[in-house]
Amino acid sequence: MTWRPAVNILRPVASVGAGLTGARNALSWPTTALGGGSDYSIDFDALLAPGEFVTEFRFETREAADIAWTNLFGNIVSAWMRWKASGTKRVTVCVLTNEGNSQQVEIDIVITPTESLFPLPLPQPPGASNPPPDGNALPPGLHLNGRVYMGAPDGLPDGLSSNGGVIMTDGSIAYAHTINNGGVLMTTAGV
Repeated sequence: MTWRPAVNILRPVASVGAGLTGARNALSWPTTALGGGSDYSIDFDALLAPGEFVTEFRFETREAADIAWTNLFGNIVSAWMRWKASGTKRVTVCVLTNEGNSQQVEIDIVITPTESLFPLPLPQPPGASNPPPDGNALPPGLHLNGRVYMGAPDGLPDGLSSNGGVIMTDGSIAYAHTINNGGVLMTTAGV
């Protein structure tokens, strides 16, 4: 089963009129407890032009949370965060697109000072497997485009294929420092 964002998804929209061109709706995630955690997502689709898509993204929590992993699912960017400071906190999320544009939003969240009844450890990324200690070596000829592995379809081992140059995985072979993101082989480096 492939993970996909389902809860805590915010959808910023551009506001036009009354001199507010480019202004965005106020964004906030539900209140949570200190030490609690979950995945939090932002769907940038409404801020992008037709045919434009997210290629890179970054979350900034200003020391309010530990980030276990980040994920890109279409134009939805996600991060699993465990909150380590109480109060009203602000998370900034910025994306870069295939058109060279950037979009940035700020999201508020209230963290109560009461500790979570179930303090959570940081989880592994969705689709992550436990590779052998030395990891399986990736086949030669692959290169990264952002966090996505790219390459020619020739000579790929069982479990890997190429879809228009994007390397796809069925998850049957674990490679060190990679995740299966909806079938796309991606690096976890820099996450």
